[in-house]
Amino acid sequence: MTIKEEICLARQEIVRHKSYLARLTKTLDDLVSKDIKQRVNKAFRILRKDGVIARQNFMCCSSCATAALEPIWKKTGKTKIVYYHKQDGESFNKGYNLTIRYGHSSDDKDKTRDLGIHVTNILVFVGLVYDWDGDPEKTIQVGVALGVNDGE
Repeated sequence: MTIKEEICLARQEIVRHKSYLARLTKTLDDLVSKDIKQRVNKAFRILRKDGVIARQNFMCCSSCATAALEPIWKKTGKTKIVYYHKQDGESFNKGYNLTIRYGHSSDDKDKTRDLGIHVTNILVFVGLVYDWDGDPEKTIQVGVALGVNDGE
């Protein structure tokens, strides 16, 4: 076999390995994404059991969700809400972090911060990593880019 033939075979082997790695990476990404979504679902179930209005894919956007909150608070008598809207969910499905929004009907910053702390504690409990600095006026970021907390 000539050097040219060996180089050609080596290139073919590299292409084959790159293709395999690309398929493997996609499979792993899909598994991680599915796992994170299941953990987010679990976190929202826990929030609901804790008496929080917890909605996924709630309304189309922040403006519509905000407008819909007061009637919900009046109807349910509950004071705490945690949600993400459809645009947040669509971004999350494209591989971006999930933006979780939360609030207290009184607009009291301390109560809102306490709710944010409660949410982040549940996120850690279900094995998710989050980004939030404790500011009650900022959203909580969860998801794909931050990864999963497996206790390491």
